Amino acid sequence: MDQKYFLITTAEKKSWRCELPILFLGDWCKTYANKVDFKKLNNIVLSYHWDNRAKLFKDYKYLHNIYEKLLIDMADMLNSIHGTKHGYRYWRILIGPWLLYFTEILFDRWESVEKAISEYKISDTIILDIPDEHFIPKGMDDFRKMYVTDIWNHFIYSSIIRDNTKIKYEIVATQNNYDFQEAKTSLFPVLLNNLKRFSFKCNDFIINRFIGNNDAVFISTYLNFKTEFLLQLSLKQIPFIRRENEIPKIEPNLQKRKEIRLDNINYVGFESYLRKIIFNHIPTIYVEGYSNLITKVKSLNWPGKPKLIFTSAAYNSDDIFKAWAAKCVEDGAPLAIGQHGGNLGTALWSSSEDHEVAISDRYLTWGWTDGHTKHYPLGILKNINGNNSKWNPNGGLLLISYVNPRHSYVMGSFPVGAKQTELSLIDQYGFVNQLKESIKILCKIRIFNPDWGWKQEKRWTDKFKNIQVDLAKKPFLKSLQSSRLIIVVSNGTVFLETLSMNIPTIIFWDPNLNEIRPSAEPYFNKLQLSLIHISEPTRQEAI
Repeated sequence: MDQKYFLITTAEKKSWRCELPILFLGDWCKTYANKVDFKKLNNIVLSYHWDNRAKLFKDYKYLHNIYEKLLIDMADMLNSIHGTKHGYRYWRILIGPWLLYFTEILFDRWESVEKAISEYKISDTIILDIPDEHFIPKGMDDFRKMYVTDIWNHFIYSSIIRDNTKIKYEIVATQNNYDFQEAKTSLFPVLLNNLKRFSFKCNDFIINRFIGNNDAVFISTYLNFKTEFLLQLSLKQIPFIRRENEIPKIEPNLQKRKEIRLDNINYVGFESYLRKIIFNHIPTIYVEGYSNLITKVKSLNWPGKPKLIFTSAAYNSDDIFKAWAAKCVEDGAPLAIGQHGGNLGTALWSSSEDHEVAISDRYLTWGWTDGHTKHYPLGILKNINGNNSKWNPNGGLLLISYVNPRHSYVMGSFPVGAKQTELSLIDQYGFVNQLKESIKILCKIRIFNPDWGWKQEKRWTDKFKNIQVDLAKKPFLKSLQSSRLIIVVSNGTVFLETLSMNIPTIIFWDPNLNEIRPSAEPYFNKLQLSLIHISEPTRQEAI
């Protein structure tokens, strides 16, 4: 094939050149907001390498091995940089979530570029000229805001193209100041937030005087307030509800980062590239801001030798908690991680679950076990009170929609990437379309938040003119209680919550995109009444 294509990597339109034949790197480039443009373009879309689910699982195991080796070398390097002697578990707790996500994200982008080169002739592409330091996150929470955006992914694709391929590129200046932080819509929320922070500080100042050095620490447990309060009293300690704290905002030192290099000579391909650039991307809180982080942790006056640390969520993005917990665990404190939602325990594979089990001494599940020595089947931890398990037998039908980010970010047996999520949405349309009109008018769609550029409300109202849409502005529990039947479309948290509340529920998803582990299959088989089939032609018509 002699045809050459201009390569477009993301939906960031400043990097597009529409007058040429176009190769879109993936379906994430074609957002619903700009779908009308595509009919006018001479374009094709590269097939997604992880649409081959066998390859997805194979790559998951391959990247797990890379991650484990890289974690050791990163720990040694960070100890050298900071003059510390922390063990590997310490660094697994602190940097593990970021390292895991970044490794899997970079590999996905690498594979897409490699596939494009191997299957098509590419004339050139555009790289937007934005300083590299703009894309260095301050911490894990900052990183999570970045990796779902088109501009950050454009930067990653551009780096791979510039450093590892012979694709010609034009550097185009852009004046946009891309802000990854959540926008403040009005002055009132800002003032309210500042008032809350001040009251929390006052409360901490008083309560900290009564905290024992060996007190158990509970943070982001998913237990309701009453349960957690009574639990701490039973341990003969002053109840103290902790929350996330903001990390110090430290700017990157680019010159210092250039001097930090892991060995990559003895590696080839992706692994060599990953090791070469890893310290260009690591959050500043783990390098330039590490001493500030430790100072911040000490200022909290939390127990130094807690008898127990228990969390269900803070282990991922709360860098201050992770730094404190890592040191306490290293000094002998036990760490209990509570299951934070669905997919865990049912998915055939999950790198997130792997990490949670690896860092914990005891993993508290919502009732299941695979025989792992760390598993403890405690039951659902979410803040669901039995007195609230009411539902309206005369209410309507509530479909809980669900989307993943258009750009993949973590590996598991669920829809990965834009096309697979699109297929999941199409199946939801197909389900609603097969309802009788008398039922369809009683159907309400609760939109998943955040939207990640999917334009869910517009998609639903375009497909079904009179459909009711719940924009998730009211509490989830109220939406459930006003319905007589719940439809759940993902192997996630919702159906576990609704079943535990004894609310009639139908679960509905494509088993080819939501592979179930053998130990969970008997339980799903008990729930199965019938199969609703959405034909491939129906999917293609919708696309």
